[in-house]
Amino acid sequence: MPNNKKWKKAFSNHSARTGVRFIEALAAKAASEVEDAVAKDDTEIETRARIIKTPAEINIKLSPLAQRYVTGKNKKIDIRGPVFTTIKTEIS
Repeated sequence: MPNNKKWKKAFSNHSARTGVRFIEALAAKAASEVEDAVAKDDTEIETRARIIKTPAEINIKLSPLAQRYVTGKNKKIDIRGPVFTTIKTEIS
């Protein structure tokens, strides 16, 4: 969602920006899967992201303390959206 006049209302809801981008989180997930593949002696791996619904899908973990704080304030953390990206890795 671009941060311009058209979307001003969406950005003015007192939400906090984390600076985490989907593509960076997906790259971290792909790196994690490559490490697992190397440990299993796999030679090819494919990491896909289509629609993100949970933080775990893109390798983001929120501590239980932070979750309780947010939900205790009757707020929510909304991490979802389209990514539609595939990372293909060949290990030799």
